[in-house]
Amino acid sequence: MMVAESGWAADRGDVLREEIAVWQQRRVAELTAVDGWLTLVGLHFMKEGDNTVGSAADNDIVLAKSPARVGTIQVAAGGKVSLVCAAGTDVRSGLRVPGWTCRARRRGGSSGRGAEAPR
Repeated sequence: MMVAESGWAADRGDVLREEIAVWQQRRVAELTAVDGWLTLVGLHFMKEGDNTVGSAADNDIVLAKSPARVGTIQVAAGGKVSLVCAAGTDVRSGLRVPGWTCRARRRGGSSGRGAEAPR
């Protein structure tokens, strides 16, 4: 038995290809967004309280390339997360993370930058 391809089937194939292309474009956009999986450079589970960050081996979170002590990430019981930069560090970022607010706070009394997660 021979079945001829109908115009409907050919049109449906074009629609399907277009739907797949749109999905692929959306997926790439999600993955490469500032909060997407491809921007993840490490996955460190933090405890409640202070979590030190830097390249020194005695930090709770050890980074491959950074000053010995970048600062401390404070995790409060209610889920509030704050970054307190260590004195003398130069932490800069043009990164904008939706839902986060930046505020000045540095240990050692000098001005600096910090980041705070939403509650």
